[in-house]
Amino acid sequence: MNRRGFTLAEMLIASLILLVGIGAIFLVYPTLFRGVETTYQTIKAWGTCRQEIELLKNSPFDTVLLAMYSDVTVPKDATGDIAGPVAFVNTTGTRGVYYLERMYGKVGANTTDSVLDDLLKLDVVVCYKANNGVVGEDQNLNGSLDAGEDLNSNGKIDSVVSLTTLVVKGN
Repeated sequence: MNRRGFTLAEMLIASLILLVGIGAIFLVYPTLFRGVETTYQTIKAWGTCRQEIELLKNSPFDTVLLAMYSDVTVPKDATGDIAGPVAFVNTTGTRGVYYLERMYGKVGANTTDSVLDDLLKLDVVVCYKANNGVVGEDQNLNGSLDAGEDLNSNGKIDSVVSLTTLVVKGN
């Protein structure tokens, strides 16, 4: 009767390999969990962005124009265009900004650019917290471009979550 089993050395090596494998899984798990949390926050921010676009697109054109022409709290440049973002807080508590911009183009036989009174460009930008940090340039999430936040020097708040659309005045 010849019984062959594992030696003590073989059992120790097998146990060591198993422990290293399990340890690696436990080291990777927090990283995966942070990735899932970031993905969840990003999806939530995209939903906010789409919700704001739809809200503004379905608003009467003149109501959308109020932000451009009537609201004294909105910073405007010399032409009356919004010079800074209009901040909003979504129903989910997500913060973001939108920019309204008048569109220019050639009207009829005119060879110079004219203001297109029935067309606005709308940019919605959402900055959000994810994994102990903020995604986007608005690092304090206050809806305004503060010193040191404009990383690409374009004068606007930027984020990986942003949508642009045109709002057209209906008949």
